Amino acid sequence: MDSLNLGQLALPLAPGPGGPMLSGQPPCPVPLSAVINGYCGGGMLKDLRKVLETGARAAIDQAVTVARPYPEDDLESLEAHWRSLTGLPAGDDVYVLRTCWERKPFLVPRLALLSLLNQLEGRHDKPESS
Repeated sequence: MDSLNLGQLALPLAPGPGGPMLSGQPPCPVPLSAVINGYCGGGMLKDLRKVLETGARAAIDQAVTVARPYPEDDLESLEAHWRSLTGLPAGDDVYVLRTCWERKPFLVPRLALLSLLNQLEGRHDKPESS
């Protein structure tokens, strides 16, 4: 099975209507797959790339939010979760991903999220080989 990597975290891919998508299966965090797939599917967060490229405060859809950390976020816990999954430091340039159906938010560095978008968009532009 094909996957994308964030440090030691392998994110499995699944076939999607316009090309591969994150499968959303463990170990992929639900908010991460919702944001990436929502953006790449063209249905949600149309301004996400602009937000990430400029470092803006937030991109919000009715179901999914990509925002800079709020004061009430437990950054220590979120950063520890990121490090335990990826083996990488989160740094200070981060976003917290949330969905309306998953209670646990997910912290991700801005450049890592942008990299995932770029990798999947690159795969959508190329015809699949057999």
